[in-house]
Amino acid sequence: MFVATDDADVHIVKTGTETYEKIKKHVYVIGQDVDILVLLTALIPDYIDILMLKE
Repeated sequence: MFVATDDADVHIVKTGTETYEKIKKHVYVIGQDVDILVLLTALIPDYIDILMLKE
């Protein structure tokens, strides 16, 4: 468990990346925050595919 003292968006994206690196399977990050979308495109390495869906 992680309790964020500030904005947790960076932690969410990094945790998703680290989880993918460990299990090598699909990782789902679900949110409604535009910041997460921007961070995903900026912080995810090029060899990891990103699929984004709009509700």
